[in-house]
Amino acid sequence: MLESIPGEIRAAVDRDEGAKAALFALLLGEGELRKTQLVLIGEATDASLAAQSARFADALKPLGARARLPVIELAIPTLKRLPQLERDRLLDTIKAVIEADRKVTLGEFVLLTLCRNHIQKEEKRPPPARHRSITAVIGEAGVVLSLLAHSGRGGMTAFDNGMSILGIPGGVLRAPAELGIMAVESALDELKILFPLKKPQFIKACLAVAMTDDKLTVAEGELMRAICAALDTPLPPILETAETVA
Repeated sequence: MLESIPGEIRAAVDRDEGAKAALFALLLGEGELRKTQLVLIGEATDASLAAQSARFADALKPLGARARLPVIELAIPTLKRLPQLERDRLLDTIKAVIEADRKVTLGEFVLLTLCRNHIQKEEKRPPPARHRSITAVIGEAGVVLSLLAHSGRGGMTAFDNGMSILGIPGGVLRAPAELGIMAVESALDELKILFPLKKPQFIKACLAVAMTDDKLTVAEGELMRAICAALDTPLPPILETAETVA
């Protein structure tokens, strides 16, 4: 996938403006929505960066969703070097571009989560662990497992597989309408303060949901990476080697 990304973009992400344009390109829609998004980008940066974002979006379009993670991984090291104030402004602009159509797609959620965890101000120390057992955050776990179950279209069977790994059969599969960005972020914030030895069990449950059909879709793979980043946990080895399907 890295080799399939246009050379202009691979070269540009080593520079601040090029890395920003590559991220914005992943968020641009079509028609009037794109015009609105480009105005937002131009107002927050300048017209030339907005134009570069549009050009990159057109170049990446044939690659589809599979290009998203490689482009993010190329851009983030450059953006992490930005001054803190500029990083904060960038995150605000990313969120404004995402919210331009008043809804958040799974891909947009993944991009925002990864950017927040990798380029936001680094905490001097991680938040103290508070939750000694999964039971204390079972509602929050259900929110994240529901998101994975819907992203892979595994439904209740997939959800139950995850709950079973947690040792808590049953549970409530949340409807997609209940899985807005604020609800998911709030759930991840609570899961982040699980005791470290409990996090691998939760990640194993997430993987069980995603792999219910013995396949890992692009959406499921991206979501697993975002969850691991949000919880400060390593990726399961299978995510480094698994083939993803559309």
